[in-house]
Amino acid sequence: MRNPVGRQLLARLGGVDERVLVRALPAFGDGPHPTPPGMPAGPGEAAWPDTAAGRWKVASAGEYGPVAYGCRLCTAARTGHDTVVVRYVAPWQRVCVRHERWMQTCGDGHRQRNLDLRTVPEITAAQQTWARTVRTTAGGADPGRAFALAHAVVCAWWEQALEWEQERIWPARLHAVAGGDAGPRFWWWRVVARDAVT
Repeated sequence: MRNPVGRQLLARLGGVDERVLVRALPAFGDGPHPTPPGMPAGPGEAAWPDTAAGRWKVASAGEYGPVAYGCRLCTAARTGHDTVVVRYVAPWQRVCVRHERWMQTCGDGHRQRNLDLRTVPEITAAQQTWARTVRTTAGGADPGRAFALAHAVVCAWWEQALEWEQERIWPARLHAVAGGDAGPRFWWWRVVARDAVT
């Protein structure tokens, strides 16, 4: 969050137009109001309207939407480095189609940023199918709410299929995402890969 002077300064320093920053950073347009003369400035506020002020805010799910780690291969191709990038991206847009990677949710408490989906092409296909569904439901249904309901139902099935005695598809996908066999880390992979697999 920045005041207007702070937003202009950041845009100038980065060499990026403010309109581009508003699209890339949802919090960029939010900003504190200048503190009246004689009043102490709060965190991220400027005591004078012509002084740049800002407050660093770590990306997280919630206020501006779901946050995921960007595709490591896309990031490396664009920057030349293996660096962590976060993206505001809906849960149904978590597949990098170019590199066949699942972008994990930020802050899940593990170090796995992306999952390799090359051996499970049906996951990428499902994302493409959902994109068509979103375009066709514009006549009234909220795609985000529809996805949230479907996600809740499928996750309930996931929990009920705990022993997976009769289930064949999800265990096969889970082992494929885990590199061929989840082995002794089966339960860890079951938690980490749930959203990609289901």
